[in-house]
Amino acid sequence: MLFDHIYDSWKPVQYEKYLQIEAYIPSRGFVLDVGTGNGYFQDFVRITKPELKIIGIDISSEMLKQNKNPDIIRAHGDFLPFRPVFDIITCFDVLHVIKGTDLKIVMKDNGLILVLQFVRFSEIETVKQIRDKLAGFKIEHVEILEGQEKSVFMIGRMI
Repeated sequence: MLFDHIYDSWKPVQYEKYLQIEAYIPSRGFVLDVGTGNGYFQDFVRITKPELKIIGIDISSEMLKQNKNPDIIRAHGDFLPFRPVFDIITCFDVLHVIKGTDLKIVMKDNGLILVLQFVRFSEIETVKQIRDKLAGFKIEHVEILEGQEKSVFMIGRMI
């Protein structure tokens, strides 16, 4: 896949974003990291939020080969092989390639979704695209992150 080769060089960019949102990441719970790739967010969480239990999924077997975390599964973000067990779902720079319709069915009541999405054209368009995919979630926070890569950060709660 195209992103397999590009994403590997983006660790500093991704970590910059994670540091900007760290205060919003709960300290406890069970996390599904959709589009985990080579595990940057899993690595970050294991250091900064050791009480969180995290499972990562990605469709790319090449990315998962680079991921050194023990809890990874090859799966597509639109066909999630889980029952509702997750307190938190993260979708970092992946929501543009999935429908997002399956996210609610694997989440516990009152669960949180944390979305980071790079801005492709405009902040307004990116926010609208995320909101459209998070239908059924109450949006609690929206923020534009500046840095090496401009991104929209959004938190939604399952209703």
